[in-house]
Amino acid sequence: MKKPTKVICRAFLFILVILPVVLLTGGCVSRDTIVSTHVNQSDIYQKYFISGKRESTTVNAFFLVGGDSGTTVELQPPGKAEFNGKIMEKVPPNFAAGTSYRAEQKGYSSLFELSYTDSAGKIYRNRLDLEAVEFAANEPTAFVLHRLQDNFIPVSRTAFDSTENLSLVLSNVDFQKDDTNKININLPQQFDRSKNVLVIKAETVRKMLPGRAILIMETSKSGSFPEQTPTGSGFRATYAAAPLKVQIVN
Repeated sequence: MKKPTKVICRAFLFILVILPVVLLTGGCVSRDTIVSTHVNQSDIYQKYFISGKRESTTVNAFFLVGGDSGTTVELQPPGKAEFNGKIMEKVPPNFAAGTSYRAEQKGYSSLFELSYTDSAGKIYRNRLDLEAVEFAANEPTAFVLHRLQDNFIPVSRTAFDSTENLSLVLSNVDFQKDDTNKININLPQQFDRSKNVLVIKAETVRKMLPGRAILIMETSKSGSFPEQTPTGSGFRATYAAAPLKVQIVN
């Protein structure tokens, strides 16, 4: 039985968006917690993961002692974490990680304002920007990808700064068990910026069998913040475009 396109879309969105959060919280952060008044405030490390899409934005923040994989810290007044001017909600320790802080908002804006106040009242303010990128093809059913000629897909932007990492996954829905059902394409080298389109070469499409497929695009950036304690900071921000249904033909 063929798997519905929506199921496959969700599966790959999990890989591109949800899985990094799981790895961040479960694989890289201790499940132990200590209250912030019991540690030296200059030893607290800030760590943020921002996940965005057209409909919503989610932010997870961790404050740690012992570096980016150390013990999580529960902030005590006046300690707090804020995202775009709103106080983030504390998430108690669980099977995946210790104490964290979370914020969600409807829609997506490309500029994020992050503020952390330690228990001594010192404030660290940082800003981060990540512009959305979307497929701009307006097809009632599915965008046609040809195996015998180059393909041009309209996108919302083709300019990316040097700090961004752009990835694209092409997945064949009708042949999930075939070895060629997933192609990773180096997008930065395959744009026609004069026409604002993504270029997918025929030889790339020929690696896949004809049938239904989806294109999933994500841009991300990671790094550290200007305002941080001597212990440091880290962040990863991602934006996932709405998947594009395609039909592969000869």
